[in-house]
Amino acid sequence: MKDVIIFVGNPKVSFCFASLFAALCLLTMGVTSDRGARAAIHNGFWLPKALLVAALLVAAFVVPVSHAAQLHTAWIYACLAGNWAFVLLQLVCIIDFSDAVR
Repeated sequence: MKDVIIFVGNPKVSFCFASLFAALCLLTMGVTSDRGARAAIHNGFWLPKALLVAALLVAAFVVPVSHAAQLHTAWIYACLAGNWAFVLLQLVCIIDFSDAVR
């Protein structure tokens, strides 16, 4: 039973954090200075962002969904794609950093 809970819970938690970071990415796209309002939201406002993540987690785990099987499968594939994108982005950042240091 514990394995089933982890299997179901991991995509839900990943989806909540991925949606927050996607919203922050869209919000700060094109920001050139750290003194603007959008940069201040990205760099600060930790309590509202934590409350937003908590609300997303509650919505993901507590709110019943009538078509949970299809939604769960979609979350698994969305998290899988997001995880691959994250790994590739980190790989590009590491290669770029090592090239800049050398």
